[in-house]
Amino acid sequence: MTDQQKRVDAARTTLLGILPGMKKGLLYGGSYADDIETLLASHVDLQSENTVLKESADEHALFDAETDQAFKDLDHQIAVQAEEIERLNERLENNHMFDVHGGRIAVPPGSIPDGIECRDDTIRLQGNRISALTEEVERLRETLRRIEAATPRNTNSGSAADMASWAQAVARTALEGER
Repeated sequence: MTDQQKRVDAARTTLLGILPGMKKGLLYGGSYADDIETLLASHVDLQSENTVLKESADEHALFDAETDQAFKDLDHQIAVQAEEIERLNERLENNHMFDVHGGRIAVPPGSIPDGIECRDDTIRLQGNRISALTEEVERLRETLRRIEAATPRNTNSGSAADMASWAQAVARTALEGER
């Protein structure tokens, strides 16, 4: 297999791998996906084991130009959709929440339920989550402090018995903190 045939086969595999996802609605209607598949099928023999590009240099140039344009169109469509999603999230106030002082806090898009009426419940739930996470962090820090206090400073020179007793002391220290 020549280098050109390997490149074509790799491109074919890549394009055919992404086309089903695009057809399932990643782009509205999947029309670009159909165009790329048609374009690819017209220049590559998809039925044979040995993928062979048609011989004409003009066809190669046309194929490259059409493929480049198709990808530019896809990139543009994706950018337009991303802007629309951002605009809608801003309109629905899905990209921020309010702190206790009324200030806005940026959050990942989609992490807040749709609708302004959900905002107070969302703030309350986020506050509860922050409190729970803060308590968990403090508990873990305290456990770490106890383990560090029980850890001998030079464990590399100790015997196996010393290491075993140290491991038991660390385990007891960790368990004491959980009670």
